[in-house]
Amino acid sequence: PLNSVVFGDGLFVACNFGTVFASKDGEHWTRTDYTSPYGVNSLAFGQGKFVAIGYGVVAASTNGVTWPAAKRIGNDNLAAIAYGNGVFLAVDSSGRRGIRSEDGESWEILSFAADAGPVGGVRSIGFGNGTFLGVPWSGGETVHASGDGRQWTSVPSPFPDTRNIGFGNETLVA
Repeated sequence: PLNSVVFGDGLFVACNFGTVFASKDGEHWTRTDYTSPYGVNSLAFGQGKFVAIGYGVVAASTNGVTWPAAKRIGNDNLAAIAYGNGVFLAVDSSGRRGIRSEDGESWEILSFAADAGPVGGVRSIGFGNGTFLGVPWSGGETVHASGDGRQWTSVPSPFPDTRNIGFGNETLVA
């Protein structure tokens, strides 16, 4: 099964735990040269770059097909990534740490206080209408909201038992 799919610059890029695939039409897929012993959990597109995250690693590609070696960022299992407000934001599965970058290359490591981070961990993250939304692993009736990825608040979910979230064409889908 696929973990994540993004679209940018006329290309679909998708991943499962250890492989990244690319497609121009969404029907015919080719395996890219992405390699990392730490896998890939999620993808985002912004500023003309595809960014992949995995278990403590991150890599950025300008074309979605050719990837540099994944860069080690720590030991956290980076679970989900999104792009918005000029920022790439990834969070780990514990909801206690994250990484943030304005260029997809240099990363700031974030640590969240018990009452400031996306408590309960994050399964999925999306960006729309000026806000990052993180969906907890447990699903439920709340999601976590942040404008900058540094400060988070819990807000009621627009859908009961939300498990995944995405934005597109100014529409929230969960």
